[in-house]
Amino acid sequence: MREAVGTGACRRTVGEAGLVLAIALVAALASWLARTPRLPLAAERAVYEFELKQPLIAAAAALAHYEAGSHLFVDTRAGLAAGAPRIPGALILRPEQFDDDLAAIIDFIAPEDPIVLYGDRLQAAAAVAGRLAERGYLELSLLDGGLGAWEAAGGPLSRGREGNR
Repeated sequence: MREAVGTGACRRTVGEAGLVLAIALVAALASWLARTPRLPLAAERAVYEFELKQPLIAAAAALAHYEAGSHLFVDTRAGLAAGAPRIPGALILRPEQFDDDLAAIIDFIAPEDPIVLYGDRLQAAAAVAGRLAERGYLELSLLDGGLGAWEAAGGPLSRGREGNR
């Protein structure tokens, strides 16, 4: 008889522990579902535009500046292949070789020059723009949409590596 009582008590304890565990899991799930997300699940343009220190410039406006010859254009893409499309006449300032690239073009670029930066990623172009701003360059903007938007707006592209001779 004693053995049957012990087995019943053990089953009851296991059942109670299972019930407590199930309640804890439901409470944790409810808490997780109720909290506000800390990071967006998808990149939202409005979030990233707020964090950019330099303004975005539409491809059509950048093309007008290019045709007027009023702005310098800077390519911030790392590891450019020899035949990669580029904006003709764009200078090269790569994030990983920033100091060397800037030294190569310092005679062609002044802190008061208006500059449009573009690259594979907006964040990389913004990083290069931030480093230029630290050195006193004032009029910096980022090409919204990169080369794809530039080409769609009718901007010319070259397939050589003529920058920073």
